[in-house]
Amino acid sequence: MRGLTKATISRSGKITLLLGISVVALLAGGCTPRPDSRPAFTAEQQLERGVKAYYDGQYSLAERDLLEVTRRVPGDGTAWFRLGNLYMREQKLDQAAEAYQQALVRQSSLDKAWHNLGVVQLQLAQRHFQQLHGRLPVNSPLRLRTDYFDKAIGQLLAEIPANPEVDPENE
Repeated sequence: MRGLTKATISRSGKITLLLGISVVALLAGGCTPRPDSRPAFTAEQQLERGVKAYYDGQYSLAERDLLEVTRRVPGDGTAWFRLGNLYMREQKLDQAAEAYQQALVRQSSLDKAWHNLGVVQLQLAQRHFQQLHGRLPVNSPLRLRTDYFDKAIGQLLAEIPANPEVDPENE
């Protein structure tokens, strides 16, 4: 130790102390049970759980599970499609449109997502015309036009046939 300076000893002491703390921490970590690092559910099980919650009317649980599936399986469009259905049911039309678009980016073959996106876009268009109507002065030339589009879109939406064989909420 003759050739060592005070700074060298100090640095060496710090290294020894850090190594000692690291060893103690590793040993202490082995004494406590480690939480299981695996998810409680597979992504498929979580999707099923989210769909069941949706049909049971537990929308917040459904949303949480479906969003988690979109995070865990980013390339799959099914959970996005289901989220779109959830948001559509809750009349969160902007979020529904976004979810259907995300589904189609991932799986452009989801025909029901295309259908539902079209319906949501019609609903959004009607909402926009209704908002415009409320903003326009009574004598505005646009008022008649916005009334026409609001009614036309409303009739179109009302005339969508209910076909039990084609349920746009299911794949």
